[in-house]
Amino acid sequence: MKSIQELKALATPPDACKEVAKAVLILKQGEKKNHAWPNAQKMLNNPAKFIAEVKEFDGDNIDEWRLTMLEPLLREPWFNFETMKGKSLAAAYLCSWLVNVVDYNRIYKKVKPLQEAAAGAQARADAKGAELAIVMEKVRQV
Repeated sequence: MKSIQELKALATPPDACKEVAKAVLILKQGEKKNHAWPNAQKMLNNPAKFIAEVKEFDGDNIDEWRLTMLEPLLREPWFNFETMKGKSLAAAYLCSWLVNVVDYNRIYKKVKPLQEAAAGAQARADAKGAELAIVMEKVRQV
């Protein structure tokens, strides 16, 4: 929480920190246009609330337009924890969170249809098993 307050208090943060804040504005806030530092400071205004919102973020359901807007930022060579921790510890952790949430979402979107197909197959197997039990009971009676 202290590092979030320190980041928020920067009058003119390094450009990379501004870009990380922009990425958070896009992903978490759904901000399409106002990526200015004052808007990021507003988002960080209550560090405890901000951290709670980050922890509760729904990584399963991310709009495609957000991912598209984040793509160029995530490809930057400096957009990683190690590079960012030299500029701001809060920005480094936010950078790591962004990368991990986007990676999780990509994996989730591939796995979810497989899980749904498996659940459907299991439901069909259960139904066929119940039908088989009825037939077996009739065969036993004969």
